[in-house]
Amino acid sequence: MKNFMLKMSTLNNKAFTLVEALFSSAIVSIVFVSVIVIFVQTVCISGRADHEYIAVNLAKARIEFARALIEANGFDSLTETKFGESSTRLNAHGVPDENGIFYRSTEVITDYDDNERLTQVEVQVGYSSMGVRTKSQTIMSMIFVDFKEEE
Repeated sequence: MKNFMLKMSTLNNKAFTLVEALFSSAIVSIVFVSVIVIFVQTVCISGRADHEYIAVNLAKARIEFARALIEANGFDSLTETKFGESSTRLNAHGVPDENGIFYRSTEVITDYDDNERLTQVEVQVGYSSMGVRTKSQTIMSMIFVDFKEEE
């Protein structure tokens, strides 16, 4: 009998108890939840960075379009073609789309700083996330100089 009790005590020292199993499960669960939270936050931050990158490119494209319009048709073309706009919704490719998540406003200021040879084009691009406009906006401004010779 003494031999049997000795074998039982040796087996019990090598086995997991219920408390040890619960404790290790809790630790594994905490680590697993932490990893999932970090992964979700990384995906959200990556999405915001992607939207910011697209917003900067949309603003740059609008400024370049203004430059091309001025080179092709002169400075007056900005005001004649109603280049300015207010809260135009766009898709990621810059195409007007009523379901687009980006919105763009363009303001043309002629006679900038009381100088008739200066024209400022300011473009603001933002985006909406889950149907709500974010506070983040990309603002890009360019001042164009009319070098035409005075008559």
